[in-house]
Formats: sequence, structure tokens, C-alpha cells
Amino acid sequence: MKTFILSRPIRMTRRDGNNFQNVELGQLEFDARDENDPDNDPNLLRACVSILRDDDGNPVTREVLEGLKLEDGIKRGARKIFGDYPA
Repeated sequence: MKTFILSRPIRMTRRDGNNFQNVELGQLEFDARDENDPDNDPNLLRACVSILRDDDGNPVTREVLEGLKLEDGIKRGARKIFGDYPA
């Protein structure tokens, strides 16, 4: 599993019953693709190249991202920030 930092973290306030909760998503985790997984969408790859950074703050290359399950990692991050809402 690879973890990358978002260049612009997602910050929001969500409602939790009668209370409000501040949440932030600053990184995403991705699993490696195997030969049976579909290719990543080219537009998704381009978007991830522009927003993801490695631990040193350097942009992640397209070649690295092509070997990861991008959509699954983004869905996992959405579930963290939006809670029970389906991603």
C-alpha cells in the first residue's frame, strides 16, 4: 500500500446529529494493481499527478500512479471524510 499527501487537503464541516464536526483529509492510500485490474482512467491519472505528493513533497510520477488502484484509494478517502455516505 502506498500513501501520498494531497497538495491541497480537503477540509470541511459535517453534521453529526445536533453537533458539527471539522474533518480533514490530507492523504490517500492506494493498493497496487495486478494484471486483472482495469487500467486507470487517463483523466483520473492526470488529476492525481497534479494533486498528489510523496513524503518529500515531490509530485508523484504518472508511471508510479499507473501501477496503483487510483479509484479504490479515492473511494476509501471519501469514506473517511464523508463517513457513512456511499462513495
